[in-house]
Amino acid sequence: MLVHGGAVDPRAWQPASRHLGEGWRTATPLRPSVDHVADLLERGTVLVGASMGGGLALAAAARHPALVERLVLVAPLVPCAPVTFDTARLQRLADAAAAGPAGFATALLDDPWFAAGLTDPAARDALRTMVEDNAPGRPDRGPWAPPELSVAALAQLTVPTVVVIGELDDPANTAMSTWTARHIPGARLQVAAGVGHVVE
Repeated sequence: MLVHGGAVDPRAWQPASRHLGEGWRTATPLRPSVDHVADLLERGTVLVGASMGGGLALAAAARHPALVERLVLVAPLVPCAPVTFDTARLQRLADAAAAGPAGFATALLDDPWFAAGLTDPAARDALRTMVEDNAPGRPDRGPWAPPELSVAALAQLTVPTVVVIGELDDPANTAMSTWTARHIPGARLQVAAGVGHVVE
């Protein structure tokens, strides 16, 4: 199962899905809740989540570890991590979101961390379209909040876990991913070279 990040939608997983071998069956839910992700789990699921979706995947795996064979978290949003984000950057993005989907997409793609390393024009155009389609404030988007997680829940997780962070991602995201990997028993941290927050 592939759970997308907050600024995009299931189309973000299309490039990765093309690399899956035969025999893989995928689910790519749109802006799911933790309960929705949990309902889709079945024994042997390989659960992959990016950014907000990473936090959702982590919360679902913590609830139902017996159903998850492996967990891959790509720059996961984990609210219990003691990490402080750049408030000026967040305000810039909030101001851009208030100006409309096109302005938000421009601000996010111009952000030094979000799409760092993504140089292919077609890939950038596809990302821009997704961000515009999923921009905050769109009436069809609806609320989507990060999941509640505790440090204790992470410490009790027994699912084999890999945490991936882009080499060029925001330092706060890097700190959050590093902290998450340290607090899940046996988790491995992997740095994806030459990319920012958009790894999938």
